[in-house]
Amino acid sequence: RTYNRESVEAEIEKFNPTHVLNAAGVTGRPNVDWCEDHKAETVRTNVIGCLNVADICAQKGINHLLYATGCIFEYDDAHTIGGQGFKETDAPNFHKSYYSHTKAMVEDMLAVFPTTCTLRVRMPISDDLSPRNFVTKIVKYDRVV
Repeated sequence: RTYNRESVEAEIEKFNPTHVLNAAGVTGRPNVDWCEDHKAETVRTNVIGCLNVADICAQKGINHLLYATGCIFEYDDAHTIGGQGFKETDAPNFHKSYYSHTKAMVEDMLAVFPTTCTLRVRMPISDDLSPRNFVTKIVKYDRVV
């Protein structure tokens, strides 16, 4: 668990990597609504765990790629569909779910870690058609707009 700083540090020291890909995060089961009723667990991994990995990597000079979410932005008056996109300097503007709120919360804090690069993936697609795959979800919709 990434929220256990000592165990993360021990793993990194054991393997001595040059790069760390952090894909840890609580998304909830069956969906992100779980996070609404499990806020402490969500913060533990999505904020504390994320910052632990970023900090340890920065202290050791290890490149850290955080596989995160794009669910921290939503279209608004300044960012319309087909209009101006979001920039790295834009503050997250989607806080309507606790999951997204924790992911947005950590964004500013991550900026102080020079070895961290955040990859924001909006809808993951895989070849196994699992129930959490975007393709599996969208083919069940009656209408896509």
